[in-house]
Amino acid sequence: MSGDTGVLHVLETESDLDWILSSGPHPPYIVIMETAFFNRSVMMRMKSSSRVAGVAVIVSKTGLADNFSPHTTCPNQNTGECESER
Repeated sequence: MSGDTGVLHVLETESDLDWILSSGPHPPYIVIMETAFFNRSVMMRMKSSSRVAGVAVIVSKTGLADNFSPHTTCPNQNTGECESER
């Protein structure tokens, strides 16, 4: 009810990001992007812009990008940090 709203736009290239952040005619945008674009540089650019209201990250057909933690209920289950192990 009181969440972020915006026009959905798929981020596929660097030029898409430039368009979203500078010239797209109907901000704010909710950006949908694959894991390859989910990095500090891209996220900081979007964070500093009032033209981006939200982000959704999808897993591509090629799988997760490097450095993603596994998708489990406890990503650190092998380190002894999960409640279920205590």
